[in-house]
Amino acid sequence: VKQEAGAAPAEGAAMERVRPDDVLIAAATDYFGLDIPLAPLYAMWGEADTTWAQLATRFPGLRVLRQDPVECLFCFICSSNNNIARIALIIDRLGERYGRLLGTHGGDTFYTFPSIEVLAGADEDDLRALGTGYRAKFILQSATTVLQNGGTEWLKQLRAAQTSHVEARDALITLHGVGPKVADCVCLFALDKTGAIPVDTHVWQITLREMDASLGEAKSLTPTIYGQVGRLWRDRYGEHAGWAHTILFAADLTKFKKLRTEALGDADTKAASSPSKKRKSPSKKAIKVEDETEPAQDEEGAGAAVFSRTNGGAKKSKSPAVKKEDTAGSTELTPLSKKSKKLPAGAAELYEALYGTDNTGKDTATSPLFKPTPTRFNPKSAGKPRKLSMVNAGGESGAGV
Repeated sequence: VKQEAGAAPAEGAAMERVRPDDVLIAAATDYFGLDIPLAPLYAMWGEADTTWAQLATRFPGLRVLRQDPVECLFCFICSSNNNIARIALIIDRLGERYGRLLGTHGGDTFYTFPSIEVLAGADEDDLRALGTGYRAKFILQSATTVLQNGGTEWLKQLRAAQTSHVEARDALITLHGVGPKVADCVCLFALDKTGAIPVDTHVWQITLREMDASLGEAKSLTPTIYGQVGRLWRDRYGEHAGWAHTILFAADLTKFKKLRTEALGDADTKAASSPSKKRKSPSKKAIKVEDETEPAQDEEGAGAAVFSRTNGGAKKSKSPAVKKEDTAGSTELTPLSKKSKKLPAGAAELYEALYGTDNTGKDTATSPLFKPTPTRFNPKSAGKPRKLSMVNAGGESGAGV
């Protein structure tokens, strides 16, 4: 029985299977990267890492989406200091307000993501009203800069094979509200840089646990160390290391803990309880940001996150950057006092979600909040388990996977 559009299927009626047209198949193939077979990659990654091979049994067929560069870039800009539910809400509102209507299905209405031209011409107050908050300024500034650089064609050039990962990442970091982590996320999820490794708390912990525990002795996540983390992953998993990293990343998330335990069994329990794996409990004292001079950057780690965190005494500020939850579970930051460089406990985790930016959204090296010298964050603290919620681009939802 061939079903009429919009009609409810008759009880017990057999539905005719209709093959999608070639355009839809081509679009799906491109979006899911189906032209690259996973089986050979899974086999290669499994031979290189037995732990990865075990985890892959519970995460079969996990692929990195090949997202539209414009949508991917601005979605990650909106992700800073945000939670997944609110990010999704903001993106939906942007599409409804500035996108083009596609149609309705199942009672839901769908819109395209706004074009760069439309975003660049948007009103900042209007963007803020949609829930973007301080990110509204970054959306406008980045959209304007992208247009000045050549618009969508500029992003396509960054996607081109002749543009290296480092070149693409460094170009993206010139945009407002984009740090090295966001840039690497865009490189991996939209610009075909399959070897990009976005270094966040999860990836840092995995690197220390599975690859090189000696990195935990580093005093800060300098550009050199950031680059070394990426090289460790690429040396082990090859040119598609960014794809391989999604398995370990997903397995490290709390929501997939059961799958991880099923895959590793006693080995995972022993590793967690091993003295060599244990880390000191995070201090409950306030986190203090210290100014330090940043060493020279190497090419691989150019533009990497630079923060330093040490435990210090808490001091009250008239306008501290604090995390507050509203009734919808959203997260916002209030401005940090320009007279104080001391941050309340947990603020560093929120700043990490900016992937190399402070609460103004600018790289710390140029932010007036932290002048005259850039600051770094202590990777030893980043490697410790924390009860505090930290939302990152892609976050706990595995966005982009």
